[in-house]
Amino acid sequence: MSQPDTPLARLNAMPASVPPVGAVLMALIFMYATTSVGTMIFSVPVGGMELAAAAMIVLAGGGLAWPIVSRLAPPSMPRNFVAVCAAALGLWILSTLMLLLGSLGLLHAWLWWSILLLGVLAAGWAARGRLSRESTAGSTADGRALIWVVCGAAVGMWLGGALHPPGLIDVGGDAYDVLEYHLQLPREFYNGGGIRQLTHNVYSHYPLGVEMLSLMAMCLRGGAYEGMYLATLLHGAFGALAVVGVILGLRDGEDSRGRISGALLATCPIVIYLSWLAFSELAMICYLALGLIWLRAWLREARWQTAAGIGCLLGAACAAKYLSVGFVAGPVLAVVLVASVRSGQRLGHMLLVGVLALGLFSPWLVRNAVLTGNPVFPLATDVLGQGYWTDMQAHRWRAGHAPIQHPPVPEPPGWAAREAPGTLEQFWGAFVISGTLNTTMVFLAVVSICALVSMRNSLRTYRWEYALVGVTVLQAGAWATATRGMPVRFIAPAVVPVALLAGWGLARLAAVKYNPLKKRAAETDPPGWGRVATIAILLAALITGVTAIVNLFSSAQRFERPVPPLPADEVLLTFPDLHASRQLPEGSRLALIGEARAFYYPPDTLYATAFDTHPLDMPDATPEEYRRRVRDLGVTHLFVNWFELRRLAATYGVTPTFTEGLYNRWQQGQPPSLPLLEALNARPVPFLVTTDDGLVPVPGTTYRPDVPKPKRTEWRWKHPPVGWPVLSVYAIPPVDAPSDWQPEPIIREFPDATGNKFAPEQAEPFDASPEPSDTPETSVPKATAPAGQAIDG
Repeated sequence: MSQPDTPLARLNAMPASVPPVGAVLMALIFMYATTSVGTMIFSVPVGGMELAAAAMIVLAGGGLAWPIVSRLAPPSMPRNFVAVCAAALGLWILSTLMLLLGSLGLLHAWLWWSILLLGVLAAGWAARGRLSRESTAGSTADGRALIWVVCGAAVGMWLGGALHPPGLIDVGGDAYDVLEYHLQLPREFYNGGGIRQLTHNVYSHYPLGVEMLSLMAMCLRGGAYEGMYLATLLHGAFGALAVVGVILGLRDGEDSRGRISGALLATCPIVIYLSWLAFSELAMICYLALGLIWLRAWLREARWQTAAGIGCLLGAACAAKYLSVGFVAGPVLAVVLVASVRSGQRLGHMLLVGVLALGLFSPWLVRNAVLTGNPVFPLATDVLGQGYWTDMQAHRWRAGHAPIQHPPVPEPPGWAAREAPGTLEQFWGAFVISGTLNTTMVFLAVVSICALVSMRNSLRTYRWEYALVGVTVLQAGAWATATRGMPVRFIAPAVVPVALLAGWGLARLAAVKYNPLKKRAAETDPPGWGRVATIAILLAALITGVTAIVNLFSSAQRFERPVPPLPADEVLLTFPDLHASRQLPEGSRLALIGEARAFYYPPDTLYATAFDTHPLDMPDATPEEYRRRVRDLGVTHLFVNWFELRRLAATYGVTPTFTEGLYNRWQQGQPPSLPLLEALNARPVPFLVTTDDGLVPVPGTTYRPDVPKPKRTEWRWKHPPVGWPVLSVYAIPPVDAPSDWQPEPIIREFPDATGNKFAPEQAEPFDASPEPSDTPETSVPKATAPAGQAIDG
């Protein structure tokens, strides 16, 4: 009997080549939307090579972990999904190997290429014969395969942002953390020849599971700047594994739900946005998504192997970020505990989950315990010890991360507390109007929860769905109460249960055959009402997500012009201070004051975070002691970011060595200065740019005494003192310098990446300044992104 010639039948008999070709075309279309044809000619081949390298690393990880994961997976679990889980846990294995071998100084490219080759060979051995058996699926595909076209669009949006140089994509100051430690720490480890304690950067004591993969990328590529794009793509690969895992993991009975949830997750704005940054949140999302599907299998059949798989995934998440303890491991363990209260066997499984999670997390705990005496340093310093920190530094950290607002440590003159948003206001801003979460998806999840609760005996039938609700509630509660002003990206793991709940609701709607709101005439009403309604709602949700992603991208770019995957030296030419740091005389060494985003500065540049002791922080030192110190360190130039000094002083606190007298100088209408600069007799280095009118100072680098001074006394870091520079570079006179010695100016005259010369108004200092001041005039450069938080939780 022949099949009816209907649109649905024709869709289900499309050529098998349509989904993959459509996926590639959608990827290219969305890449084109983020750049230009000329840029794509360069960026597509480069991006393809970087993506192939990332795929090789993921494949190698899968080969290493397959023998373990395949034995833990229950027989009912789809084998393709098990392969995705093996790849995810394999990345933890590679990361942990990097921690162990890197601590011994084994960062040689040949070693890591050899390890990857072994992993790829192991993956090939595990897949032997499997591809040939599955290649006989036929020459046609049905409409369900179009989900891969949606995934292709997501890949295009991912690559369109990930191929921008790190630091040039930013929303809310997220680029700060990328340049301060997500990429800077691997760079310091690589340049230093091994993984070691960095007492000037407290984030070197964080779990650095993803950052170890960034270090691997730098080893493979032969340099920090050569490996930065691969590092960013490896972070995005976690997001890709999460999406593919959701689609494949629900094929054993909930195929429609898996496709819908995967599409929602792939087009969730915060997932795509995070894929543009070398962060660690996508690892949390990946391990949570896979762990929740393993939890589903465990709730159906309590096997110790399945419990072990859950524990391994939770531990890998904790090894990526401390926040995983509260946003991934904690909520899932709580759900497992609730499901185990009436069963001694299940309680044993819960204990196994916790032990394995702690075991995979333990390399970082042991490292911290050895280095600082506190396994979770810099957390719990009042209970487990404050390591190398002073009492003031430990107090500053606790005050800056407390659930309620505390004054900075120490409290600067003129500081006044600002009214903090309430919990409901935070939720409204994060889930409804932030633009980083798909509002339609959140609404669908809420409707699904309401439908779930209203069903009779649903608690017994839909245990996994209630587990998802519990995980979401616990995540939201942790985000709202753990600390004040948490960035929205910290709640990013919640998109996983939200997408799964929304997918459940839409899948149930698709199963409705007839319109329940009207009387049915069986012979005239076709039995497909629910499917049509589901497709319409899903399309609306996807359009909402893509629109929000486009808006995010337009607001996140630091430049209006298209930016290809530029080499680092071209990125340095973009910002005056970065360019200047490479134009200093041979033998110079730079020290950053108030600035911790050291990634693009020379490798021997001195800096410290707001919570660490700066090498030049010498309270009560004499001028001669300061001069002796800079000679011993080889420091010849000081870069002072006046804006960051004020911001950090008014938020977390800054050592008085770098803030003493600033408030009084502002009140007296004087330019900024520090006792350190006066003790060293430091001279400002002029920043000049060539124009048609000759050499003119770069805006924001010099003091402007001719502007009117506002009559206010409150020290508001978002509104810099009128006339003050944003940044300055000072040269320290040589020992035998005459009294009238002056440093040579730094002159900018070169084409930018598009071949156009910089005009003075384009030569903006590299600074993450917030919205312009409400004063009549300000020296803060315009068109810069908000500074946001300098701290990553």
